[in-house]
Amino acid sequence: MSGRVWAGLEDAAHRRGTAHIVLVDPDRTSAPRARELARECVGAGVDALLFGSSTPFERDPAPVLDALRAGAPD
Repeated sequence: MSGRVWAGLEDAAHRRGTAHIVLVDPDRTSAPRARELARECVGAGVDALLFGSSTPFERDPAPVLDALRAGAPD
């Protein structure tokens, strides 16, 4: 985890007593839904997104990751 992300999570935890983190499993999320989810996360004030699965990927996760990135502003 990068220092910037960790610092943001620590800041959220100090301000609100918790940080809001969302896990996105690319095997259970389509690219169109990932783009929509990214926008929802921004609106909900999510502090971080975790991307991955507890099992080996069944398909290429790149389209879902690209859609998440496209749906969230820089």
